Amino acid sequence: MPSLRKLGEVVAQGLMAGAIGYFVLWACAPPTAMPPPMPSAEGHTWSGGVAAIGGVTGFQEPALGAHLWGHRRLGERVDLGLTAFGGYPYMFGGGAYTRVGFVMKPNLYVGGQVSAGYLYAYGSVPISYGITDRIWVYTNPAVGVSFIGLAHIPVGVSAGLTEHLNLNVEAGMHGDFQALVELGYFGLVTDAYGAVGLSWHK
Repeated sequence: MPSLRKLGEVVAQGLMAGAIGYFVLWACAPPTAMPPPMPSAEGHTWSGGVAAIGGVTGFQEPALGAHLWGHRRLGERVDLGLTAFGGYPYMFGGGAYTRVGFVMKPNLYVGGQVSAGYLYAYGSVPISYGITDRIWVYTNPAVGVSFIGLAHIPVGVSAGLTEHLNLNVEAGMHGDFQALVELGYFGLVTDAYGAVGLSWHK
């Protein structure tokens, strides 16, 4: 009997560790659409940035996090970047992305983006419009597979403070269909967030 009890304890501990590992390793997608999808200024081939995030989950819990990124321009139309993020409910994770500009006019950018990291992947359509030379509005609707949802709809504004520094403000929602067994509910669950960040270019 003691051996059976010991075996039961080991199995229970293993299941608990597995459950914790599942939720820790099931990394989320980046919580914002930053960096803002805008044409790079002439002569700028590298960009990096950071953003602070706050919001509320679909379960009415506070959401807090941070998002970092850096990318390099390859040729005239392609950006290749790395990203890292963390917080609640975003967990911690990182990955890579590439953007390709299809329409690149002085005040309009339309492209395609593919992003992937550990246990997340999605495609998106980055779009931005220049109200002035220094102020751009943007979106980057995305669909994919991640812990925080199947879809991401962001809207943001990027304002040039200097030639090399931008202030970015963004709001958005992540949405997914989830089965909440304990509540007897199956339907759309959404998280809402706001983010403020800085990006620099050279």
